[in-house]
Amino acid sequence: MVFGHIAKTVKRGAGRATCLALLVFLAASLSSCGPQPIVDSPGYDLLEADAPYEGVGYEIFTGSFADGNSDGQGDLIGIKDKVPYLEALGIRRVWLTPFYPTNSYHGYDVSDYYGVRQEYGTLEDFDALVDTLHEAGIEIIIDLVLNHSSSTNPWFLQSAEDYRDGNEGEDSKKDWYVWSENSGNGFAYNATAGAYYEANFDVSMPEFNCDNPEVREEFSNIARFWLEDHDVDGFRLDAAIYYYYGSAPRNVEFLTWFKGVCEGIKPECYVIGEAWVTGQSTISAYQASGLNFFNFPTSEMKGNGPAGALNSTGQLSYLPDVVVDAVERSQKASPETCLSFFVANHDTDRSNGYFAAKGAETQGCLKKMLASLYLLTPGTPWMYYGEEIDMWGSKGGHGNDVPRRLAMVWGRGHQRAENPEGYDDSSTQVTKGAYDQLAEPYSLLNHYRMVISLRNSHPEAFAMSSEWSVLPLGLYCPAFEIEAEGKDYYLIHNVKEETSDVTLPGPSSIAAEIQTSRQGASLSGPSLSIPAYSTVLLEA
Repeated sequence: MVFGHIAKTVKRGAGRATCLALLVFLAASLSSCGPQPIVDSPGYDLLEADAPYEGVGYEIFTGSFADGNSDGQGDLIGIKDKVPYLEALGIRRVWLTPFYPTNSYHGYDVSDYYGVRQEYGTLEDFDALVDTLHEAGIEIIIDLVLNHSSSTNPWFLQSAEDYRDGNEGEDSKKDWYVWSENSGNGFAYNATAGAYYEANFDVSMPEFNCDNPEVREEFSNIARFWLEDHDVDGFRLDAAIYYYYGSAPRNVEFLTWFKGVCEGIKPECYVIGEAWVTGQSTISAYQASGLNFFNFPTSEMKGNGPAGALNSTGQLSYLPDVVVDAVERSQKASPETCLSFFVANHDTDRSNGYFAAKGAETQGCLKKMLASLYLLTPGTPWMYYGEEIDMWGSKGGHGNDVPRRLAMVWGRGHQRAENPEGYDDSSTQVTKGAYDQLAEPYSLLNHYRMVISLRNSHPEAFAMSSEWSVLPLGLYCPAFEIEAEGKDYYLIHNVKEETSDVTLPGPSSIAAEIQTSRQGASLSGPSLSIPAYSTVLLEA
């Protein structure tokens, strides 16, 4: 399959749009600026796996994605309205950052685990979003913060009073949090209790006592409320290595327990943990809990990951080995879990600036290659909203993470949510939004669509159950041999600015290619000629 034309229409499952419906959506989206059909499109095949388990995920910072009621605030209605856009991207799973009542803009200090922040909408709005996503064949997972709550959470306020009063009664929450008579590292003073509480992240984030059976029962209730009553498909667990500060074995026990709770409610649910560590062996140790994990060791501009390798020729030769090693460690730690490669999220600078030292044309090519390299990996890779349109977002001199989480740029007359006061990005942000780039066949956005489409069209090759090994084809052609469901593939990237000629180990045929340079690959026997900044998947 060559991405040089609109591919044949293929049903994507119950409620899934056809190619025709997708083109109608795109045309309607652009109609406010007159008839501007997508012409000379690279084309997108809408094939998909039977289930989205190992498809591409998409992180949405809830308050920044889309404004559905024209009040300037990103909200749940706005996200629902943009589901056709996510569908056009080929996304299989969405992760929402916290949308619960809170006192902060980021929401990671939760005041009420059973509610929706007023600015974002209502539980009814949330249910409508879930239904719309499911109709489009997209799963939804939500951020769940179980390490700590907000200091304004009624549970904490009662815990402080019960500690002060020595209340050990049946309704007591005295031991729901970690209290101490003595100050210490990671502890803060509470005047009501007259004692210190554990708060390693911030004084506004008191930490739960995860040894307390009543606390675990409440966590189970929260999981049931969202999985069963509101039909979410799983959770992203924040700060998953800090439930017991400094004790990996106890954290693994907690995660194993919570995964069992979730699967007891919804056996097919997807739960992924945040373990912000640099060592691959540490990620593997936590995967022994049976949870999926984001692969932080290869994220951002780290030398051994896709972005670092593209930025440094010295690191490039190691990239295939790094990917294969990460996958093998993951499979050995827990065969049923998925590893998740990513390059940026809401806590990091955006990938827009990763190749800033390069020329403008080279930057554009490298950003496309970065998408190809990390999205075409086994497991469940995760994108960060706006990455596909090259949004800017750097902490810089602000001293906080707000610039990393600014409003999505839609373009073409589509309303954008407002940024928080004091964060005007008009002089630095991209000028071509999502709907602008949809109309440009070789835009960064349409490159992402091509990459995701290739993956969705050959799901067996990118399943965690597939076997990947390094195919040595030279420094500038990171390549892999893949064995999956009785099929053999070669996945080959050319990351340099000129055509590469390589010799394959055996006969094969081109199954799919991404023509980044608008030229196709050619195959003659075992000899493959692959254009600059392109990717080819061959079936052996």
